[in-house]
Amino acid sequence: MPQRRRMDIRTVSTLSLALLAVVSCRPPKVLTIQRDPGTAGNGVEQQPGPYVTPPEMRQRLENAPEGKLLAPATFFSKTYNVNFKYRLYVPAQFNVGMAAAFMVFQDASSVYLGVMNTPTVLDNLIHAGDMPVTIALFIDPGTATGEYVGATDSGLRSEQYDTPDERYGKFLTKELIPIIRKEYRLVDDPNGWAIAGQSSGGFAAFNTAWWYSDFFHKVLTQNGSFVNIKPGGGDYPKLISTEPQKPLRVYLLSGTNDLNNQFGNWLEANRAMATALGKRDYDYRFRPGTGEHFPPVQAQADFADALRWLWRGYYAGRVDGK
Repeated sequence: MPQRRRMDIRTVSTLSLALLAVVSCRPPKVLTIQRDPGTAGNGVEQQPGPYVTPPEMRQRLENAPEGKLLAPATFFSKTYNVNFKYRLYVPAQFNVGMAAAFMVFQDASSVYLGVMNTPTVLDNLIHAGDMPVTIALFIDPGTATGEYVGATDSGLRSEQYDTPDERYGKFLTKELIPIIRKEYRLVDDPNGWAIAGQSSGGFAAFNTAWWYSDFFHKVLTQNGSFVNIKPGGGDYPKLISTEPQKPLRVYLLSGTNDLNNQFGNWLEANRAMATALGKRDYDYRFRPGTGEHFPPVQAQADFADALRWLWRGYYAGRVDGK
């Protein structure tokens, strides 16, 4: 178990600033706090089967209001010279007088809007107070048309997701997200930004946060492809061990029936990531189990609790408490 580490705490307002904002007709100031989440759930915790889909994924609970999943949109990236299809989830609790936390999900259509039923999970966790009010970006791999077809476009997905360089993070932070911020007010605090992915999407999530930790502090990976699909893809345990520590909070999951092929062993690669993170005193959680790669029933079973762990202690709201 890693030693307890103090999390970054940011407060960006006082009552006098709030009064000044009202007088000057500026948007209300936003208070964002990452309280010390403690060490509960940190380290390695076995996740044996059988795996049961949690109720938070099956339906909205306790009269949780339904957020809006906006219509698909397409964005042309100059970084990749392809179109990315994406959708935004806006929780029912969001209003124009506040700033929302922010989370990005890769492989939107096939994973997070599909088998993970993420909007319903977010509805439940935000309503229960287990997550802050969070706007979510669901994005598919980019293609010439914006429509991703795995049988023909897997090479494009791999180039975007599996390559250990800064380009995917650059596309998100410098191209697409600024467009979203023109329509929706997001918190500036990187403790309020998270990124998630399964398989190669998990590698893309960690890779983005590694290069752009001034934007993203929270990372959720499920069956992450921390192997050599692309040269250098398996180097992150060494980089974690040797590079200056980054302010990341990282969730990992893999199973004994995960992939094992010419690129590497997924379970052992995730175990190496967890070991490196633990030795450097990162906040991390690793769930080794017996699940297979896809369908990700092991990841489904722990999804709601993974998000609870990831967001523990984070608050975002207006200085007037609304």
